[in-house]
Amino acid sequence: MKTLAEIIGEGNAIVYRAAGGDRLYHEEAPTLRSLSSTGGNHQSGTGAYKIREYEGETYIERPINATEAEQLMGWEVGSTAIGINKEGDEITISQTQRIKMLGNGIVPGEITDILSAIKPILERKLESVVPENMRFAYRQLRQKGMSHQDALTRLI
Repeated sequence: MKTLAEIIGEGNAIVYRAAGGDRLYHEEAPTLRSLSSTGGNHQSGTGAYKIREYEGETYIERPINATEAEQLMGWEVGSTAIGINKEGDEITISQTQRIKMLGNGIVPGEITDILSAIKPILERKLESVVPENMRFAYRQLRQKGMSHQDALTRLI
């Protein structure tokens, strides 16, 4: 996965327009969120994020584009660019719609970390239904890639 500097340029930052003031991100990107449907004056979502490009002592700010958002979230570049309409034809997705999709999307790396963290807990829970005298054989079958259900069926 690319670093933030590789995505937005060395020395630049992501600006988040928060209710309490701007937040600047130089090294790690914030989690992008889609626009809020709650209304009101609070600006949230990807529209609240800008790239701040420094030019000496001054800077310009511009919206994050869909390609940058894909990279920030760990998605393959261009993965939201093409869609399929109701007739089954390929269509080009607009930048706005791509940003909305990404804001409603998930970060694959985060999900991988979460699942890795809870996997031992789930495995212990599954193993708890295996009779004590069969757990060693059960673990061996699971280590060989056999599903929980298949291992149980084979043992019982």
